[in-house]
Amino acid sequence: MFIPSLTFRYSPIYNLQTEVNIPYRYEFNRLPDNVGGEDSKEAGGLGDIQVTLSRQIAYESGAMPDLLASLTVKSITGEPQYKREIGLGTGHWGIRGALIAAKSSDPAVVFGNINYTLNLAKEYADYGKIKPGDSIGYALGAAIALSYQTAINFQFEQNLTFKMEKDGTSVNGSFLNAASLKTGFTWSISDKCSIDFSVGMGLTSDAPDYTVELRVPVRF
Repeated sequence: MFIPSLTFRYSPIYNLQTEVNIPYRYEFNRLPDNVGGEDSKEAGGLGDIQVTLSRQIAYESGAMPDLLASLTVKSITGEPQYKREIGLGTGHWGIRGALIAAKSSDPAVVFGNINYTLNLAKEYADYGKIKPGDSIGYALGAAIALSYQTAINFQFEQNLTFKMEKDGTSVNGSFLNAASLKTGFTWSISDKCSIDFSVGMGLTSDAPDYTVELRVPVRF
């Protein structure tokens, strides 16, 4: 799976930030068929666009860390698997609330977050009324400055997704426990551009075996 995306952030007023994430998804699946061969499928297109509003609600002072609260709304712009063999989106609106904390301890910054995602039910022909399970997650990590331009980071994250419901009945086997460990680095090219690279390793059967992320934030 390959997911390039564009993210736009803008601060209309002091201490308030808006963010729009526009993903493009490409997925290639290769599965064994019934006659000993392989059947391959691929799909690409617009994923689910997300809009986030965030605000800093507390500032670091003594034992108090910086606290940032955010609210994200996920759309249904990507075609779901209910309508095609490979889904480009979930097919369900989602609302996620998160609280992020960060505490500096030179040359390191310790951070963590907790979040909850509410997924809304939707009815699809031939499938009935589907409600994906809500999820709760958290992350703990640290970033350590190696120089003025470079820092490394480590992060553990875990997400628990409750059972899906179909026509009001829970679907057995749909509870998910995804935990992963990530490590990466940030290189500041200039005061307006940097490169973030990270590799994640799945620690549970419900998490991807590995993920690779590359981000290039640019300030205007």
